[in-house]
Amino acid sequence: MSAIPDPAVHEDEFSNLLIASPNYGGIISRNFKGTPNYNNVNNKYKVSPFGPDSIKTLVFREKRTKSILYHKKEKKYYFGFIDGLYSYTRDGVERQIKTKDNKPIIAVDMIENEDGSIWVATSQKGVFLINKNKIINHISTANGLSSNNCRRIKKGNIGLWVITQTGFDFYDWRSKRIKNAELSLCIKGITINDLTVDKKMVALATNQGIYYFSKSILNDINLPDFNFTQFLVNDKEVEINDDLLLDYNQNNINIKFNTIHYRSLGIYNYRYRLIGLDDKWYTLSSNAKNINFLALNPGTYKFQIHIKIGEKHTEIKEIDFEIKKPFWLQYWFITITVLALIALLYFVYRWAVIKTRKSEELKEQLALSQLTALRSQMNPHFIFNVLNAVQGLIYSNQKSKASDYLGKFSDLMRKILDSSDKSEVTIDKEFETIELYVLLEKARFDNDFEYNIIFPEGLDLSQYKIPSMIIQPFVENAIKHGLMHKQGLKHLEIKLERFDDMWCITIDDNGIGRKASEMINQKVKKHISFATKAIDHRVKLINKTSKIVIDIEVIDKKSYDGVSLGTRIKIYVPIIDE
Repeated sequence: MSAIPDPAVHEDEFSNLLIASPNYGGIISRNFKGTPNYNNVNNKYKVSPFGPDSIKTLVFREKRTKSILYHKKEKKYYFGFIDGLYSYTRDGVERQIKTKDNKPIIAVDMIENEDGSIWVATSQKGVFLINKNKIINHISTANGLSSNNCRRIKKGNIGLWVITQTGFDFYDWRSKRIKNAELSLCIKGITINDLTVDKKMVALATNQGIYYFSKSILNDINLPDFNFTQFLVNDKEVEINDDLLLDYNQNNINIKFNTIHYRSLGIYNYRYRLIGLDDKWYTLSSNAKNINFLALNPGTYKFQIHIKIGEKHTEIKEIDFEIKKPFWLQYWFITITVLALIALLYFVYRWAVIKTRKSEELKEQLALSQLTALRSQMNPHFIFNVLNAVQGLIYSNQKSKASDYLGKFSDLMRKILDSSDKSEVTIDKEFETIELYVLLEKARFDNDFEYNIIFPEGLDLSQYKIPSMIIQPFVENAIKHGLMHKQGLKHLEIKLERFDDMWCITIDDNGIGRKASEMINQKVKKHISFATKAIDHRVKLINKTSKIVIDIEVIDKKSYDGVSLGTRIKIYVPIIDE
């Protein structure tokens, strides 16, 4: 027995009336014979008078009701509300039936089968077959239904007739195949409201009257045969194969195709995309015979195309091709170029250091020449670290990071070269160099390294000088000996303060401390002030060869129970005006 879409009235076997209205769904009865136990549901559901003679309405839900069904075998009432499908037992137990993904079922029509299962037509999800409140079958456009927006269903001898928004279909439950009406019916804009079927004919009740058709109108859609005819590269035909490799300048592609079908099935179109350029699907009319792609960039591409007829489509056909990069963009050339540039920078740096050293030997005292030589000692080791880092980024195909890292390295080399022949530099320039150095060292760590550089407010640091490269060795020691071996978050703070006629530069780390570092670095017999002997010697040379005296204070930070919390270095430098 089938339900009638709203507004509708349906009688159960006890002469009670099920009602589906725009405002509610419920039962109208004089004595509620056979209906859900009145005493049990009186307080649960709304009961109100309906007309004369003590007729009452038992309202299950005050929602617009689109379909109703009395299930004879289960003795249940089914209501298709605007927000979901509900069933009610004779004791008034309510249950909502949902899809397997827990979405509501908007039922517009229902039919009970002899075995007790129920066909449920929906407004958005096709047709469900439900047995004992569980979905056991689902028919949709994925199976060949003309639309998931259904209007009515009718049960036949061997299958189910389904009226959809775009036409009508027949589902053969023996073969589980769907046959569709000719798509030309949909083009006319006919709205089908109901249908009836006899042995040979189908009668449709539509918004334009009654239409009669032979059952032969239903056929499996015969999808067109589709083939590629030509693949043109720069207007020259290229054979299509599985290994289609093109040069970088072979980047104007014209793909031609042809469609053959033996009878028109109405309007169809092509849908295509070029993965590698754009993953979005685009539509072409059935008159199209080719697609052009101009000035494609080097890369790997997959062209996909299929024909779409209504909700059906042909199998996707593909052409894979690759456009090679020009040699100057290929990895081997980039690797050689980067390595050559690094080598050039290194040799330029070495040449500059040698030239500076010779110039200092002619102009300054032996002590100042020794100071310049000491300044150069830290650079080769650091440069090789940078080379290894850049090489690692290249091998991991992180070209952008390698370029950025190399740019910072180039800036640092330029600043070092600018100050290599100067015994003093302005504070702002020195701290710019320090920050570049810390940034390059930071790249060697994971995301567990952070640093702060703090300046006093209100001072123009370009007006003051300090001895060049005096801070960097202590920063290097803090990173290499204090933080490199620390587990967890690593923090470095570099702070500049002014006390009367003295600068105080603090280098504070939360590393492992000097004692633990000495145990790890067993090749160094003795550490002086958490620095190398060369750093201590360099400070002594500066004090000897200049009019200022630099003082170094080393503080081992410890907790109350003696655990090392890192090291704090304080460098006291007399103020030198520009």
